[in-house]
Amino acid sequence: MQNNDPLPTGQQGQVPGQPEDPKLAKQRKKEEAERLKKQQQEKRRQLELTVQLNTFSKSIASSVMDIPTMLKFSANTLKTMFNMDHVAIAMFEEHPEIRSGLLCVCKGESNLPKPPKPPAQPPNPNAPKDKAEAEKKKKEDEDKDIPKPKPIFPVPPKEPPKPGTLPHLENLIWDIPLLYKMKEMKQPAVIPDASKFPDPELNKFAGMFLIKSIIFVPIILPPKEEGAEEIVEGIIALMNVNENKVLPQMELTFVQKLSQVLAKSILIAPPDLPTPIKKVITSISKDEKSDKLIDYYSDIFDDIFDMIVYEIGIDKLPEKFVKLLEEKDKIGSESMLKKIWFQINELVRSEDEQVTGIARKAIEEQYTQADEFTKYKKTSIPTGFKGLRNYVKKNLKYPELKEVKLPEGTLEGIEESIDNALRGKALFTDKAKATLVNDIEQSNMLVNYISAPSVLDFRKHIKSAIEEAGDCPEEVDKKAVLTDLTYYGMAEISKSVCQDLVEKVLFEIPEYLEQPPEKQTELSENLVTHFHRKIMSNLITGIKGKKSVWINYISEDIKQKAKEAAKKRAVLVGRIKGEQEEEEY
Repeated sequence: MQNNDPLPTGQQGQVPGQPEDPKLAKQRKKEEAERLKKQQQEKRRQLELTVQLNTFSKSIASSVMDIPTMLKFSANTLKTMFNMDHVAIAMFEEHPEIRSGLLCVCKGESNLPKPPKPPAQPPNPNAPKDKAEAEKKKKEDEDKDIPKPKPIFPVPPKEPPKPGTLPHLENLIWDIPLLYKMKEMKQPAVIPDASKFPDPELNKFAGMFLIKSIIFVPIILPPKEEGAEEIVEGIIALMNVNENKVLPQMELTFVQKLSQVLAKSILIAPPDLPTPIKKVITSISKDEKSDKLIDYYSDIFDDIFDMIVYEIGIDKLPEKFVKLLEEKDKIGSESMLKKIWFQINELVRSEDEQVTGIARKAIEEQYTQADEFTKYKKTSIPTGFKGLRNYVKKNLKYPELKEVKLPEGTLEGIEESIDNALRGKALFTDKAKATLVNDIEQSNMLVNYISAPSVLDFRKHIKSAIEEAGDCPEEVDKKAVLTDLTYYGMAEISKSVCQDLVEKVLFEIPEYLEQPPEKQTELSENLVTHFHRKIMSNLITGIKGKKSVWINYISEDIKQKAKEAAKKRAVLVGRIKGEQEEEEY
């Protein structure tokens, strides 16, 4: 009986026991070599992408970037890693001025050649002729915070783009149904041929800019709280215009990994600051002495935050301010520059006018201190301080001075008296012979107790009193109690000094005396508050027990003047005594 079962075969149909066909053997070896080569290429590619992803992760973690800069950096990295023609990142945002609901707005894209400069305009006949005035106007224009353009829907370009190029896509609304669906599905979308994809809006978008293939990957933020859902914050778009390109699954996985790193960074990213302030941060970070500068500014903003808490009260401060106050040390442990970034943003953009008013006064006073000290040492003002001071002076207001109308020079006169007292100049007279104010007269001058060096002495006296009191529970923070008592004690002295100075000036103004009593009281209280904050802005460092370079400078200056005064007094006393002896003789 004939057996029709197929014969058993080996590799490539080889019959066992028979020699392998040379052609089949050659083909098999070739295929095996190609498979091994492909595996090696994939391993090398995977290793290469792993290194690039790690570099990106370290860079984004160690650098202090706001979200726009972060998106641009991410887009450039993706473009390089996967050799794409263009990468753009869109974020889901609310824009009620356009329509209700979320819109997908392009916020960051890979670098493209800068658009050509517009043709030179003819000279403006109304332009300032004076060169100095023109420079001043130019500087004012540069200081202005450039408003961001409102996002717009994509419109066809006037001229079709050249093959292989893409225009700038920032601030364009990608009103593509697929992207809103991805927000719900949380899955990437690979589109090998955009012209054939069943979405008219996507076809229209791709057709405008000659895009052939697109890969969309969602940016999924991890849940902020336990039990909360993940949120798709934005969409990464990898686009090709030269050819249809589809990434293999392994590479697509790396795009998703990078998007995860970006998502975590977005959660802890510092806010987008006004342009002039961002320049300040950049100049600090790029300075050759950036480490010392960062420590310097960190101390200043910590002092300002503490002063605001004392002046307003922790229970009356905005929630954002209190939250940052609690988290600033944690942020500082990650990056001191990031902490400064958050602090500046809260001070210049707070919804509370009291916070911004104190911030402006404190920054102006600290700038004056820095200016005095650097002139004395013949050095330059700390990098970025001038820009910061100019911004707050221009954009932040004093709420307590809104309704204050006084004769010209009134406020400046009180300012000068306080400045003299802070710097110990009230201890001396302007007379040529008697340079020191009489000792008895000094003891009756409350204004002398607000001099910068006297704060440290005041703190020492309170510390001694606390130590003498003895019985203090172990859980009590003695240092914090000491600072609290010093602040509130100096605050009472400061307010008394300001009340005295303000009343002396106001009682000489006829218009003030003609006002109703409640108006007089209101004006007096507003002025006292304003000048009190000026004093405390200068003294807060000493109140906390720290000797700043400015306090040391003022202390040395007073000592030097006191030595000279003592010599003159000795000479004067000797002359008087000699004259008395001659008369007796």
